[in-house]
Amino acid sequence: MEDNPGSSSSSAPAPAPPQSSVGIELEFVIMCQLQGPGPIPQMFKNSRGAPIVVEHGESRGAVVRRRVEEVIQEAVEGHKGDRIINSEADLIGNMGTWHLRKYIDWGVGRDMTVAFHEASLCKDPALLHYTWQDVEVTTPALYATEKSWAEIHRVVTALQNNFWIHSPSSAGLHVHYGRGTEYLAPAHFRRLAALLFAADPIIAQMHPHWRRDFHTTWAPSNRLFSYLAHGTPAEEARKKIHNVTDELEPLVPPAPDPDRPEPEPRPTRKREHDFVSIFRRGTLEGYRFNTGEFDSSEPDFIDDSMKLPGTMQGVPISIRTAAQELFSAKHPSVIACLMENIYHGRMAYNLRAYGAIVYRTLDMGSDIFGPVSYQPKRTIEFRQAAGTVDPDEVIAHGKIVVRICETALRDTNDIWKMILDCADAEKVNTWYDVFDLLIELDLIDEARVIQRQMANERGIVIRDEARGLIKRPLREEIKRFFSRSARYISSIFSSSNKKPARRAGWATVRTGTTEPLLRGPVYTDGIAEALNETIY
Repeated sequence: MEDNPGSSSSSAPAPAPPQSSVGIELEFVIMCQLQGPGPIPQMFKNSRGAPIVVEHGESRGAVVRRRVEEVIQEAVEGHKGDRIINSEADLIGNMGTWHLRKYIDWGVGRDMTVAFHEASLCKDPALLHYTWQDVEVTTPALYATEKSWAEIHRVVTALQNNFWIHSPSSAGLHVHYGRGTEYLAPAHFRRLAALLFAADPIIAQMHPHWRRDFHTTWAPSNRLFSYLAHGTPAEEARKKIHNVTDELEPLVPPAPDPDRPEPEPRPTRKREHDFVSIFRRGTLEGYRFNTGEFDSSEPDFIDDSMKLPGTMQGVPISIRTAAQELFSAKHPSVIACLMENIYHGRMAYNLRAYGAIVYRTLDMGSDIFGPVSYQPKRTIEFRQAAGTVDPDEVIAHGKIVVRICETALRDTNDIWKMILDCADAEKVNTWYDVFDLLIELDLIDEARVIQRQMANERGIVIRDEARGLIKRPLREEIKRFFSRSARYISSIFSSSNKKPARRAGWATVRTGTTEPLLRGPVYTDGIAEALNETIY
């Protein structure tokens, strides 16, 4: 029988159940001026901020840190959100809170993996008059309330208003989900792991390709490259980490529903609640699977004879099989092991805080005054979102993470249905996509923000969001014209047993064309794929 995710083991009167909490890492570069004023780079023409002036003899890193800290402090004054730990005094006598000591307040540091690309410098010579500094800003550990979201929004807005800041493709937006000072309850953690494994390919659709391609080192897919994806059974993971205790009973998924309908293609843009996406179902790219990368990350602690039934060489196991195996796991550290792969480092959904080495352990350290006051985290980290310094986008991504994690608190039958939906969507991508998921989670406002972000990444201008009217770059119109023509020609010569491609609604191809995106169904065939078409 499953634990109640909101239950407490303490005696009556029981404290209130822990509520959702969040922490966000912002990665970006900030422009610095070392000499006299220079020309304004194109990317900062409309910026309300300015470069940080670094005087001769000053440390650039120290100046940047001081200025950013000053702006954050001013923005937060009188506008603090609901913080889990308000001061060092809250830590006294409560070792269960020490893992949050670094997150009492905003943090400003560096992330040397974030770099301004040479290609950007070559495109705009004005950038050569300045230098840049990599920056990582971390929020305090906050309860996920509107007051807390308002604090984050206010700080990111202040950074935009005061500085020239930019998130290059090497920057990420990392969102940590927790339950206040506590660990996630084991049952909650297990359901969430199963949901994340299943939804991984769907959620990936809202992230740019450089954050989800198989060769990325920042956030590789759990669904494609984890130990579980390779067919590792829970029992073998248990042996690997030398786990001998149980915190859960195995959970049997609901019996198959004979009335569950087969997924039917729905290559349309209109969704529930009158949401009209500019992207037709089936046109959003997700993961691109690479067999070589998959084979190179084979677990070294099992052989083929030990793998789960149905495991095939060079192919990840099915979502349904994986979810069933996660439901059978009896300890969070076993689940964390299944969801990772040491070969790939930290994955898109980083569950290492629940790994065998750190889960429910106290790091005694070597401090002569007693146990060290910094302890392992208790959060789950979402790592795949691209870096952004747009306050609306930061908040949207944060709220999406919280809602997904809170959804795993639901009844197992509800979670199992969502898992099957994601499994079906992996097979029939014109049936269900990331916008269907966001709307199902009642995140309509956030879906609109994400859609704007995705449009901006593709150079698409949304003219009328309610009707889905857009203006796309000329190069995309030309590409679409030729790829559609290829599909039409291919349909003429296709074999009789192949469903012919139906012609989509056409519009005049010209600079600045404004039209509803992709009216009518679209079928991709071999010729279009040969053209290496990316359909938006």
